Amino acid sequence: MRLARAGGALAFAVALLAFPAAWLLDRAATEAVPIDPFPPEKVLVNRELDAPSRDDPAFAQKVAALYGNPLGEPMRVLFVPRERFLRPVEDPSLTLLPLDKAKGEEPLQIRTVRFLARWTALGAGAVGVGLLLLDRRLPPRAAA
Repeated sequence: MRLARAGGALAFAVALLAFPAAWLLDRAATEAVPIDPFPPEKVLVNRELDAPSRDDPAFAQKVAALYGNPLGEPMRVLFVPRERFLRPVEDPSLTLLPLDKAKGEEPLQIRTVRFLARWTALGAGAVGVGLLLLDRRLPPRAAA
């Protein structure tokens, strides 16, 4: 049956394209430190009182702490508008991502995309094998 063969080929194509698609998305991701942001007034006070030294080995963490409570390690995120990111004047190479956990803000992380790519490739490959095996078992169609 041609439909099973075509479906199997399509499933294999999806399996083969899952990792390159994840790789392309990884190239578009932005690495940012997630923070629970402080109000602007508190940021101004923190910057005046606790300005970290560039010689400090934990400089990046201390800069992030001026702007909010860090919510973990830096993460690579996708599809977050550029306006949402903060670039601290103390370290412009650092990117902060304010998140409101109370509102359920959870940006798409590249590690989630990699996880989905792995399972998509496995699932699509299995479907492709199944459809091609089905195609071999089906009797040929009689000409009308």
